[in-house]
Amino acid sequence: MLSIGGTSPEAMAKHILNWSLYEEQARLNGHVADRSKWRLVTLIHVAETREKARQNVRFGIDAFRDYFSDVGTFPIVPPDIKDPYAFFVETGAGCIGTPDDAIAYIENLLDGAGGFGAIMELAHNWADWDATKKHYELMARFVHPHFQRTRELRHVSYAYAKDHHEDFTGQSAAAVQAEIDRLAARKAAE
Repeated sequence: MLSIGGTSPEAMAKHILNWSLYEEQARLNGHVADRSKWRLVTLIHVAETREKARQNVRFGIDAFRDYFSDVGTFPIVPPDIKDPYAFFVETGAGCIGTPDDAIAYIENLLDGAGGFGAIMELAHNWADWDATKKHYELMARFVHPHFQRTRELRHVSYAYAKDHHEDFTGQSAAAVQAEIDRLAARKAAE
């Protein structure tokens, strides 16, 4: 199943309703619904800071709103909304902020929807190409690893090294001193 939506209470209710309808139809047709195959499409733009993200989306967010109001079959931003940035941030219809904001946003989607297999980003052209490439980089460096749990071993390793720092420092100093002593003994024997 492919769903589109954000994290507003109304969107969460729709995610739950859509999934229950999907489960029912799958069961009626001899299939088992599998949340790991559910794809959820949403709107995200991240930058190094919230203010930078806001500046980035000034490039195309109004054109996005206008397109879905004038051409698309449904307005994503209601027609009476004058500031689409505020609408997306305040309602949770999209995420415009930092990688940490994106992580919190996706976690809200996961919790509110009851879980899904993958999140997909709609290519919305809110930012220019350079800012969009930076968005992709930040998503790949910080957001994706959070959900893929690819940095957990690194964090465990770092914590272990930090917790044993004094032991390791002592062992290192002892090894260096032993080598100094060995070299001094060899020179004295010559």
